[in-house]
Parts: sequence; C-alpha cells; structure tokens
Amino acid sequence: MVRRYLTKSRFTLAHTCNTKLFYTNKPEYANSNQDDGFLASLAEGGKVVGELAKLYFPGGYTVTHQNDEQALLETNQLLLQDHAIIFEAAVAVENLFCRIDVLVKRGREVKLIEVKSKSIDANADDPFRGRHGGISSEWKKYLLDVAFQRLVLRDAFPEYLVSSWLMCVDKTQECTVDGLYQLFQMEKDGFRSSCRYIGNPQKDSICPQILKKFGVDQHIDELYRCRDDYGGRSFEDYVRWLANHYTSDTRIPPKIGVHCKNCEFRCTQTQRDEGFRDGFRECWSHELKWTETDFERPTIFDLYDFRPKSQLIDERRIALDDLTEEDIGTDTDDEPGLHPKKMQCVRLAFLKSDRDGFFFDADGFREVKRNWQFPLHFIDFETAAPPVPLHRRLRPYQSLAFQFSHHVLYEDGKIEHAGQYLNTDYGAYPNFDFLRNLMASLEVHPGTIFRYASHENTILNHIKNITCHPPI
Repeated sequence: MVRRYLTKSRFTLAHTCNTKLFYTNKPEYANSNQDDGFLASLAEGGKVVGELAKLYFPGGYTVTHQNDEQALLETNQLLLQDHAIIFEAAVAVENLFCRIDVLVKRGREVKLIEVKSKSIDANADDPFRGRHGGISSEWKKYLLDVAFQRLVLRDAFPEYLVSSWLMCVDKTQECTVDGLYQLFQMEKDGFRSSCRYIGNPQKDSICPQILKKFGVDQHIDELYRCRDDYGGRSFEDYVRWLANHYTSDTRIPPKIGVHCKNCEFRCTQTQRDEGFRDGFRECWSHELKWTETDFERPTIFDLYDFRPKSQLIDERRIALDDLTEEDIGTDTDDEPGLHPKKMQCVRLAFLKSDRDGFFFDADGFREVKRNWQFPLHFIDFETAAPPVPLHRRLRPYQSLAFQFSHHVLYEDGKIEHAGQYLNTDYGAYPNFDFLRNLMASLEVHPGTIFRYASHENTILNHIKNITCHPPI
C-alpha cells in the first residue's frame, strides 16, 4: 500500500484551503489545474530554471527514483558521505515528505536550497519584506514552502545544522551567454516532462549571475510565530494536523470565502454529466445547506471586480437575490461612459431578472466616438517572457514579441484583415523586426488604434526602452 505523505505541494495547497487536502490526487474529483495550459507553461519555465541551478553546483548528484521509498534510500546512502551535493533529495519523517531542490552537505552543516523561477530584485535591502517591514504577501507562500522543508529535514536529521535558502531569478542582471535558453531541452516521458541541459557545463557558459541565493532562516522563524495563520497552533502542530488528516483521508470542514471563486475542484456541466465529483459544491452544500437549485442562482462571484464579497459571504448574503443597488454603491466620475459601479448595478439587474441579451451604453459610446478617426485599427500581440533569457544582454522575464494580427474597420462597416506577423525562426530575437512590420502595416491608413487591454502598450514601451541597449 502506498503511504499517504503530506508533501510540500500538498501542504502549500492545504494552506490556501484546508479542505482541498481531501480532494487532491483523487481522480473522481474534477481538477481544472490539471488541464491548465498556462500553468503548464509556467512549470516548463520552472524546470529550465531548476536545471540551470544545478550547473551552479558542480559535482552534484540527482536522485532519479520517482518511487518515494526508493528515493529515500538513495538519498540516505548519499548522506552517508561527509561531503555531498544532492539534487531532488528525498527526506521523510513519519507522514511528512519533501523533495529538496538542492541539498549541500559539508560535515554536519547542511544547506537546504529551494529554487524558484520567480523574479527578485537582488539590489533591495530585503526583497522579502513589504513597505511596512513585515513579510511580503507576495513572498509568503514561497517562504512557507521552505519552512515546511526545513521542518521535515530538521526532524529527520536532528544532528544536522540546517540553514535555509531561496534561489531566485535576479531580474536586475543581464545574460552573458547568447542562446542560453536554447541550451535546455524539454523532454516528455508519458505524462511527465523534464528538462535536460545540452550545452557545455563550463563556468563561462552558464551565466552565473542570473540566479541568486538568499538566506531565509530569519524570515521562516518570523513566520513560525504567526499562530493566527495556523488556527492558533504552532507551525509544527499545524503541519502535523494537516498531515494526520491527509494520512487518514479525513475531510477538514470547509471555511467558505472569496477564495472559493477560483476553486480548481469545480465541475463544468460536461464533467458533471460524465460523473465527476465537484469539491466546490460539496463544500458549499455542507456549509450553506445549498441544494442543486441554489447552485443555479447567480451569486456575488458573477459581479466583476465586486470588492465587498468577503463581508457579504460572512453575512451569508451570497445569492444576488439577496443584494440591492445600495450594496454596490453609486460612485461617479468625470470619465465618459458608465462608472464601474453603475455597470455592476446594470449587471445585477440583468442577473436577478434572468434577462438575456446585452446592455449597450449608447450615450457613452457616442461621447467617446467623437474622438475617433476612421479607419479603426485593431491590433493584438502574442508575446513570451522567459525566466532564462534567450539572448545575451537581455534580462530575465524581458518580453519577446513574436506575433501580431491587425484588422481594420472602415466607416462604411467593411472589415479587412490588414496585416499579420509571425516569427518562427529558431533562436531569433524578434522584437525589432516585429516593430518594423507593425509600423509598416499601421501606416498605410491613418486612424485610431484599439487594443484589447494594456498589454500591447506595455510591450511597445518595453521595445522602445531597450533600443539603446540592443541584446545582439
């Protein structure tokens, strides 16, 4: 029988919502994260960063066993050495288990190094703290990840002197190796993907300044003292409480809140028809005593950017039938068109009355249209921002614009696909060629330019700002 360990990923999931621990890794429950292409692309970037990190520790050994017990045996054998560098080291104590990205052992001193693809400003005095001096909410989940691993490692090997580190992508550094990203090759083995370095692992070819290591024991000690975050428990008691529920496959009673809106254990109608279970509905049925009919009603989650959600959930005023326009407010401003609060009131009225169709703000439209010049140009960009730069002199997460589409709407209603660009050249730096083609397409007819969101302006400003520092 496979042992049910609380791992660091399960701990991280459970800390966002304790009840999710009961649903995870159960095929009968729908899980939208398993089919999320965006998360998969983030994971690929993380694997590249993880493989790059290994090059910073020459002589290291990777624990390759996927089976937990075999990986533990392999790791323990390596730890018998006085000096060892272990990648993906497996460590367990009782019903807790973790894989440590990099474990550096020198006698009794052991460095636990967690590698993250998240960018960091290494020039900041303390990049993990917010403006008021406390642990930044942006970094808290990453530090809790390391805190869990440190707990497991210290309990498993109390004779070791353990120090904890976060290794992140330094966004302030320029890449010194041209084509660095292409030196890492993604490989698939069934449903598993991995990354392999195919370059020359010499010191001058790995860009040693892109990844930076930070000691975080002080930050972890501070988080340990935040008992309110752990239901009044100590951090260690909290971890073991979660682990015992997972080991015994016992559901922790749900605490519903705004976090439920993006629950990955919600079913689509198709999934329900196929027999999948819906963790979200099970939680809300348990806590609110909702029936199937209740779930068909629109809720406050259907109102875009509606900020009083948390208070209304606490008051159990969740269905839109329980709300009035007074709950939304009547703010105004001098901008053309409807104020967002008014738009929310319109949507509230539509949803409560179960009206189909659409609402069109004709007066606001006429007001903004006065400034338009036909023909109207509609542009859309596709871009990438790899954590490991593709080119020398680029920084991590700098944008590469590789595709655009351009459509034109004439005053008589005619629509034309006016231009497009797609760079498919392997290893190319596309930004300047992208910009030249975009300008050539737009300058054929003067007119007002539209884009879906701020993304296009952000990319154009980015290209403008790097023209004085060409990467190649």
